[in-house]
Amino acid sequence: MRWAHDAARRGGRQVIRWDLDWHSPAADSDIECGPLPGATIRPTEWVRRYGIAELAGTCAALATAHAAYILSGSELAAAGAGTVGEGVGFYGAVVIRDVSAHRRAIRAAGRRYRTTDAGRTAMGLLVEFGPAELADSTLIRPLAMAAGVRLLGLQWGILIGKLAADLLFYLTVMSARELGSVVARFDAGRREGGV
Repeated sequence: MRWAHDAARRGGRQVIRWDLDWHSPAADSDIECGPLPGATIRPTEWVRRYGIAELAGTCAALATAHAAYILSGSELAAAGAGTVGEGVGFYGAVVIRDVSAHRRAIRAAGRRYRTTDAGRTAMGLLVEFGPAELADSTLIRPLAMAAGVRLLGLQWGILIGKLAADLLFYLTVMSARELGSVVARFDAGRREGGV
């Protein structure tokens, strides 16, 4: 099975060529989906791709942090709950958006969304967010939120800590996308050169 190898631009949308069958190249189909790894993304595209997810994550972070503080009286517990709440809100929105978009694209191609398609959607999300999320959720975000709460109080501390962690998170996501672009160009060159 091949992953997203061939890319073209159609009407301003990225088109990824997926091999829909394990054995037969005749089963290839063009399916429109999110931006390709390494594709140049303008700030408006970043807002369109991540804006709703960020809003959902921010609201969830503030709500869970306040609830944890009310229940425990601990700023540390509030920062931890804010970190978890933000992850649930952000990734909930991202998963719903990507699964919905991929389902629509696959149905437009005349197929049902199957387990293998869900696996491809999950793999795309893992490649896009995996490295950044590992560093973010285990170290950066809890420390940034805890420091923010300690220095600025609960509400502003969660918000400013979240923004500081987001900056580092998106720098990592952008770096991963650029690295993916370099690897994809190298791989494309190897295929064209017959290496």
